[in-house]
Amino acid sequence: GVDEEAIPDIPTQWPRPCSPPSFPGEAASVEESARAKRAQLKGAALTMADCKILFQDREHSGLVVVCKPSGVYVDDVLRVVVDFEFGKGNDASSIHTTAQKITMLHRLDRDTSGCLAFATNKEANTFYAHAFRDGKCGKTYVGEICGGERSGAGDVKGNALPPRLTDLPRTVETGHGRSKHGLWRVYPARDVGRDLPSTTTKSNKVKRAHTVVQKIAHNRFAFITLKTGRTHQIRLHMAHIGAPLVGDVKYGGDEAAGGNGETTLGEVERISLTKETKPGGGVRLHAARLRLPRRDDGNKTDTVRGQRGVIDVIAPKPSWWDV
Repeated sequence: GVDEEAIPDIPTQWPRPCSPPSFPGEAASVEESARAKRAQLKGAALTMADCKILFQDREHSGLVVVCKPSGVYVDDVLRVVVDFEFGKGNDASSIHTTAQKITMLHRLDRDTSGCLAFATNKEANTFYAHAFRDGKCGKTYVGEICGGERSGAGDVKGNALPPRLTDLPRTVETGHGRSKHGLWRVYPARDVGRDLPSTTTKSNKVKRAHTVVQKIAHNRFAFITLKTGRTHQIRLHMAHIGAPLVGDVKYGGDEAAGGNGETTLGEVERISLTKETKPGGGVRLHAARLRLPRRDDGNKTDTVRGQRGVIDVIAPKPSWWDV
């Protein structure tokens, strides 16, 4: 079914968010500030060794996909990718030209790990920018949802899933935008296109946001696909349906606790997962899979796995997947 919060039709100047526009509590604000500072330090020390290359085809596709670590900003990943591509050349004067060619094709939140794609030339940037805009790129995420007590096997005990996740797949289609407080909020789908208050001259309207929760593994891990790419979309929609992500203190999730996460996992939902590092704090969300159209005639499949004419990139398992 399609989720939209039922709100009475009360005349108002601005659209009303589905959830109360409250600010995060003091503890959450302190934690967010600490995470931002840690990300700045981690980003300054980031190298290409921290960003595993998952796919590269500069000659035909003009594409490089890396595994972004959690807890760093994408701009720091862009910097190390540009430095890496520059280092491949022999002419030191070419760094400015190289920087102009490397383009980040989409963004991930600071705490989100996984597939992050870059175009390595202008033609590839144009092609893939249009592909993302036109919804021709498939993105699958895995997020750990807040729930009940975990058993010794790592599963959540009992039926801890919220009612809106008992009948899957679950489509969540709402409005999305900034409230008058400057926070990202979920709005009723009927308000898409309506103006929102803005402190700048730039238009601020409610936009469509479309998320699909495909399945839940081990009563904890949600496999999610995106039909649109709004800021904090998955985090907002999961909180909206009563299943905030672990570590998402900004939108009602529990703080992520550390652990060793030593247990390995076989293939789940065609996502090949391998051991990374010990889990820590932060929002537990992972860009697990990215499917992109090829730029050539589609007769080859130079992919990690996938169909002809499709580049199908699978990220390593997130460190917090501990089953």
